[in-house]
Amino acid sequence: MICIDAKKNLLKEISHQAMFDVSDNDLIDLVKEYDSFMKCVAILESIETSDITPLIYPYEIETNFLREDCIVHETHHRDILKNAKMTQDCYIKVPKVVK
Repeated sequence: MICIDAKKNLLKEISHQAMFDVSDNDLIDLVKEYDSFMKCVAILESIETSDITPLIYPYEIETNFLREDCIVHETHHRDILKNAKMTQDCYIKVPKVVK
């Protein structure tokens, strides 16, 4: 089991990487939520699944009610790239947000 200081440091690092500001008061609540979540994970990990066939799709019913894709208006990619602040080759370049 991880000690409370290690949990706080872990959660601070994760919040920093996700560019969130977490106060010390919020960190106390976050540690409680983390503990609760990890208890749920431990319960899930204890379930015997060796005889269970993995699902390819999350639902056994085949999805066949989706609409057909119809091109209504086609815009050339060069026109789309003109609206972007930064581009690289044929792609829109965005600043890195999360590590």
